[in-house]
Amino acid sequence: MLTWNEFAKADTQAWKEKATADSKGKFIVEDLVYNVEDDFIVDAFTTSSFSHIPITGIHTQSGMYVDTIDKSASALNKSILQHLQSGVDSLILVVHEDADLHTLLAGIYPDALSITLITDMHIPVLENKVKNYIQEVYPDKASQIHISVQKRLLLSQDLKFSQRLSSYCDFLNHTNVHEKLALDLTLKQDFLAQIAELRAYRILWNRSGRPSEHLRIVSSPHYGTNQDIHPMIVVNYQMMSAILGNSDVAAIPMVSDSEHVRLSLNLMHIFKEECRLGVVQDPVAGAYLPEILTEKMVEFCSSIQ
Repeated sequence: MLTWNEFAKADTQAWKEKATADSKGKFIVEDLVYNVEDDFIVDAFTTSSFSHIPITGIHTQSGMYVDTIDKSASALNKSILQHLQSGVDSLILVVHEDADLHTLLAGIYPDALSITLITDMHIPVLENKVKNYIQEVYPDKASQIHISVQKRLLLSQDLKFSQRLSSYCDFLNHTNVHEKLALDLTLKQDFLAQIAELRAYRILWNRSGRPSEHLRIVSSPHYGTNQDIHPMIVVNYQMMSAILGNSDVAAIPMVSDSEHVRLSLNLMHIFKEECRLGVVQDPVAGAYLPEILTEKMVEFCSSIQ
């Protein structure tokens, strides 16, 4: 019976020299790296083992993301009700303390879907406003209705991965361990690095000793302006990265193009109901590039603490 021990062993350098020779001048093996914005570089030659255990307990919800700041509450409510017909699990609203909840949430039932209000403002004031709203609108079942209010940390797609990680680590280092956070993140177009970044946020949160349920990662696609790639193709792989990276909510921004929103929500239904992407917990666990990139991003944050 043939066993692996019957093959001659080759050290790393010999393997690289042979691979370079076989390429007949097309490449040098040392140049084959995965480079993420010159900050995270991964060698193509597998030499590492992984120290992270798979991330569990996350079931990515399909959601709709609505920025209500300086917009008409009645107009937004009309658009939200229209898009809810396409079916979502979660509604994410970016609000100020003076948000008109009665108008904004008219006809929207928090016992039928998850509603999260995220804000840059003073949390206790908004929490008290939500409590009064629930008692006024749902007096008979106020104890059964829950609308979450969380502090917002906005991470723009214009920032490098290293800059976004630095902002996140700054939050971890300078806030109370019991503070809740909605990580409001716009997805970038580097598919593997985006998956790794999302996984790194979850791992860093858990390592900080904070309750896992206090972190809510809300990932939204960025349609961009690249005329060579259709926006729906961009949305397609960005939403896949949100699911594979263990986001809590993959949220479609409510933009002016209602057909765009409808098709994007339908993509989420296909991923969840037909592709069954949410069935397997942490599906990229053990995959070389996502795991190594995750590890490098976690180490980067550890180095700046």
